[in-house]
Amino acid sequence: MNGNSLAEFRKKLIRTVLKLHPEGLTAKEIADFTGGEKRTANSILYGNLDTFVKDDDSLKWRLVCEEETDPVMRKLQNRERARYCSQADFDSLASWEYGHAYNGDIKYRTKNGKTIECDSKSELRLLEYLEENHLVKDVGGQNLHITYDTAFRQNVGYNPDIVALTRDDHIAVFEVKPVSAMDYHRNIEKYRSLAKYCEKNGFMYAMIDPDSDFTTYEEVVDMAVCPELMVVFSSLSEKARKAKDSEKPYAFFDESDVADWYAKYGAGYTKAQFRLQVHSLVLYFDWYNFSTHGFRVYTGPVKLDKEGEVIEVLGEG
Repeated sequence: MNGNSLAEFRKKLIRTVLKLHPEGLTAKEIADFTGGEKRTANSILYGNLDTFVKDDDSLKWRLVCEEETDPVMRKLQNRERARYCSQADFDSLASWEYGHAYNGDIKYRTKNGKTIECDSKSELRLLEYLEENHLVKDVGGQNLHITYDTAFRQNVGYNPDIVALTRDDHIAVFEVKPVSAMDYHRNIEKYRSLAKYCEKNGFMYAMIDPDSDFTTYEEVVDMAVCPELMVVFSSLSEKARKAKDSEKPYAFFDESDVADWYAKYGAGYTKAQFRLQVHSLVLYFDWYNFSTHGFRVYTGPVKLDKEGEVIEVLGEG
C-alpha cells in the first residue's frame, strides 16, 4: 500500500471510529482505537478540516461531512460561503447575558447554563432540536441587532430569533415564522435584511417554521402550485403593468378572492394546502401582503391608513 493509499485508509478508519462515537474523541483516544500514534491521528485530522472538527472546549474531534449533516441544517442558506468562526467570534456579536431583547414569557435553559427567553413555543422547539441533536456548541436569543431600510421606513432595527455557533464552527442565524406568515411584507423585509447581513459576514441563515416540518422560506417559494392559480397571478401582474391610472398602478386581492379561487380551483386540496399555495405565489411574485397570516395583497408598495385604505402609492409593482 503506497503512502496516499495508507493515508486514505487511516482517514476512513478514523471516520468509522468517529461515526461510532458522535460525542467526539481526543486524538489519543482515536489513536488507541485505530492502533496508530497520536501524532499520526492529529496529522490526518488537521489535514481534513472539511471532514473533522475539533471542539476547542473539550479538545475532542467530531465527524462533520455533508452527507451526514442534519436535514434541518442542510436547509441553511449561504452554506458554501460560510466562514469558520470561533467562540470569541460568536460572543462578540452581542451581549448574550439576558438571552432576549423583549422579555419573552417562555424560558429555555441551554446546556451551557444560559437562559433564553422565547416569544413562542416554535422558537423553543427549534432551540430544543438544535441542542438535543448536538448541532450547536452555543446558542443565543434575540440580542443580535440588525438595521435595514425598506420601501416604507428607513433605518429599521430588529433582533433575529436564534443565533447559534454550530458544531462545525459556523454561525447560523434563524428567523422563526409560521409558513402562513412568511409572505407578510414586514417579515419579508426582515428576512432580506438578515440574508444581506449574513452574506456580508459569512454566516448561514434561514427563515424556518419548526411546526411545519421545519419548512423554510425558500421551500415555500419553490413549492408546486395548481396551474389555475399561476394563471390568476399572471393576470393580476399583467393588470398592474397595464394600469392607466397613475394613482393606482397596482392590482389587489384579499380573503374573499382567495375563497372564490378555492371554490373554482381547489378540488383535491384542503383549504390549508390551497392557501399555502397562494402564500407561495405572493412570495414568488414579490408582492406586498399586509395581513399577518391571511391576505390583503397589493402588487406594488403602498401605505395604508388605520382602516386599511391606501393613502400613498410608493412605486409601481
